Amino acid sequence: MVIIEEEDTTKEFRRLETALTDVMKQIKEITRVAKQRRQLIKRMEPLAEENEKLKEARNLSEKNIQRAQRERDFVESNARDLEYQKGVLTEKLATVFEQVRSQSEQLAAVSSQLKSACKQLERKTEQLDSVSKQKAGYHHKVKAQFDVLVQEAKVQKESFDAIVTAIKSMLDCVDLELATQHDGRWQRSDTVVQRCKAAWENFKIFNRDTIMTIATHVLTVVRSHYPTIDLQSIGGGFTKGLSDAETQQLEDEVEDTAKTLAGDIDLFGETDGNGEAQ
Repeated sequence: MVIIEEEDTTKEFRRLETALTDVMKQIKEITRVAKQRRQLIKRMEPLAEENEKLKEARNLSEKNIQRAQRERDFVESNARDLEYQKGVLTEKLATVFEQVRSQSEQLAAVSSQLKSACKQLERKTEQLDSVSKQKAGYHHKVKAQFDVLVQEAKVQKESFDAIVTAIKSMLDCVDLELATQHDGRWQRSDTVVQRCKAAWENFKIFNRDTIMTIATHVLTVVRSHYPTIDLQSIGGGFTKGLSDAETQQLEDEVEDTAKTLAGDIDLFGETDGNGEAQ
């Protein structure tokens, strides 16, 4: 009986020892899992901070996109206004230069008439001197003819002055001032004609300078986006083998972008440093 109890006790002791061993293993496993969990939490802390930074960056990016969209809308509006103003100014300039050309032709005709009248006056004066020396009795008649010629010259001179006065306002439109002589009289007709021609040449120079300004701005924008681009090849024109239809298609595709870039250029000093109308 005692032997049976000892065997039962031994078995129970072994069972308890096995159970204790299992419990110790579970405790070790729990300790290992807890340690890994702490390590995992420490590793996730930088990720959480990085996630917050990414959220801030995303919010900042959205704000930048909204600001860029507002700026783009503002630039497009300015481009449309500039295009309209350019069209109106071009029409006015074309009208003014057409009037200047017509007045120049009239001035040339009047100048020719004045020169002819002066020559006639000189011939008449010589004739009058000759007649005066030969026939003193015809003095009053010759004097009357001379007065008529003088009156005609005055009338032609007044007509010329009226034409010069009318064209002065047109020359002022293109920043050309009609200078006067020391005695207060207008300059000669050939000088006025030269000023009219100079106005036309200034207009052509303005157009060439405008094209150069726009081309420089476009190439600068292209270089800012593509620093390694070969501008020499762009200066050579279109790619070889490009048909007229393909060229027209490319021009249609870049038309809106061209209008936007043109809006960045202030040709007439109508905007301040912030790109807003004065």
